Amino acid sequence: MNANRLNISTVHGYQFNPRFYLGGGLVNHIYTEGYYSISLFANVRVDFLDKSKTPFIDFRGGHSFGDFVESLDFDGGYLAFSAGFRFNHCNISAGWEGSAMEYCKGAKLSDATTCHLVANSFMIKFGFDWGGRADTSEKN
Repeated sequence: MNANRLNISTVHGYQFNPRFYLGGGLVNHIYTEGYYSISLFANVRVDFLDKSKTPFIDFRGGHSFGDFVESLDFDGGYLAFSAGFRFNHCNISAGWEGSAMEYCKGAKLSDATTCHLVANSFMIKFGFDWGGRADTSEKN
């Protein structure tokens, strides 16, 4: 299976202070071979500076659901880590994403065996914050 995919996600949450964000969301994984899955996750983001332009780290963890074909079931954990930079309402980041995948070899045979693997991938994310935030640091 080719695990190349395009992800489209939405996250909703609360910026507790200028540096800590907590939210939840879902991501739709669209694979190049026509498969799909949906992951529900919790999201934690830490901004390093109290400014509208700041580097950040981001963590997502949750569970994935999907049904590709009869011989391939997708059901397992979802993890993603990234680091990037926020520019007012926009952000860009790079990181790693992994999903636990289970599939059956020889599913048409009575002696089918089950294999487990993790679909690892490098990711580049582009994002937009609807609420954004203002630069709260003092101006000199």
